[in-house]
Amino acid sequence: MPRKIESCPSPPRGAAPWKDYEKLTCAVEVVTPLFGGGVEAGAPDPVTLIRPSSIRGHLRFWWRATRGAHARDAESLSKREVEIWGSTENPSPVQVTVELVESGKRVPCAKYVWDKNARGGSGAHRLRWEDRFRNTRLPYALFPFQGQPPKEKDDPDAAPEVYPAEMATDVCFRLIIRYPGSCDQDVRAALTAWLNFGGLGARTRRGCGSLYCAEFAPPRSDVDGLKQWLTATLPSLAGRPPNMEWPVLAKKVLVGGNATDPLGAWARAIDVLQRFRQGVNMGRNPGRTPSRPGRSCW
Repeated sequence: MPRKIESCPSPPRGAAPWKDYEKLTCAVEVVTPLFGGGVEAGAPDPVTLIRPSSIRGHLRFWWRATRGAHARDAESLSKREVEIWGSTENPSPVQVTVELVESGKRVPCAKYVWDKNARGGSGAHRLRWEDRFRNTRLPYALFPFQGQPPKEKDDPDAAPEVYPAEMATDVCFRLIIRYPGSCDQDVRAALTAWLNFGGLGARTRRGCGSLYCAEFAPPRSDVDGLKQWLTATLPSLAGRPPNMEWPVLAKKVLVGGNATDPLGAWARAIDVLQRFRQGVNMGRNPGRTPSRPGRSCW
């Protein structure tokens, strides 16, 4: 359904641009590889790497998970959501603009190489992950991007049936958000949650496309300091209804030890997830042989 242009909240002719609007500008780094996020699923967009429409969708979700927890029921949630983030009939008063500062690099996350010693010397195509993923648990989170090996198993020069996905690294952008002053707490809560718990592109819930913004990041302190920051920054979950009909941000956050870099922290988090879901005597029974895992407990 097309939007009604006459209800657009843009300033009228002759008026001062964005009068009575707040303007929030922040520099954002994509600190783990970005997969997808473009018009083609699973692939970086060749024209608009960071799409404002995608960011708007993320902010909308994280608004529900934070400020949305104040709503009495789904109906009141929907009403307030439309006022801030718009609908097909009423455009949102929140304007999102992206300025790409550094487009980074785009490289395959893996490749298929010929191993002449495989299959008892007959040779086979083997998947080789990019250096930063090798000898870590990260392939557990990245398996949808590994592609498919060549059908011609005996041809060393055969091309993969599906090439491994490309990823974008070292990406930085400037995010500019304009909004009415009445939406200040809503926008800031959604932005804080998205920047610290969300991401861009595919598999963000597995750590891909994670973000860092110094202005909205928690202070580098101990666990008590992090708790205080969460309570002060995202107080929206206090007194939430007992029968919540939509997902909200959890009150408890799992905190690990200090990591030296984002990839190291990501790998440690995926290791915890992998052991929880697939670890022997935790997520899976012991197998009879090393090559045959036991039955899954899930």
